[in-house]
Amino acid sequence: MLVLSGTVGVGKTSVGRAISYLLSQRQVPHALIDLDWFETFWTQRKDLEQNEETLHRNISAVWQNYRDAGAERLVFCRIVEANAVLDRLTDAVPGARPIVVWLAAPTDQVLARIRSREAEDPSWFMETSVQVAERVVPEDIADHVIHVGERTPTQIAEEALRLTGWGELR
Repeated sequence: MLVLSGTVGVGKTSVGRAISYLLSQRQVPHALIDLDWFETFWTQRKDLEQNEETLHRNISAVWQNYRDAGAERLVFCRIVEANAVLDRLTDAVPGARPIVVWLAAPTDQVLARIRSREAEDPSWFMETSVQVAERVVPEDIADHVIHVGERTPTQIAEEALRLTGWGELR
């Protein structure tokens, strides 16, 4: 399991899609899951732990479906702030060994990306991005840190695949 992490707005989803495309070109059976696709639900429950549990049950079920269909690898996009999150992911994807790649970019670059993509009200995304950047030391969590700079998602994806050893998969 390759886990793409980083603060809000750094490009996890774009790089994940590029990795999926590259793996498809190399005919590597895989699945791409972005946590954002699973956390867009609302209930009357206010218990964040129960909501987190629901997310992980959903991830587990979807991964099993992908696995049954032939996926051998998983690319997962999610902010990972602590090793406990990795433990939950490993529980949701039995047998997986997560390789965490943290995507890093200067705060002003990330905030500009957020402003360009969140037309309605970018304030929550911007505040959360800054908070994550202040609270997380990527080297404490990640196996690899990639500074995205002005590179394209495909260029970053190629580096991520090379760093994780997935670059030579056929």
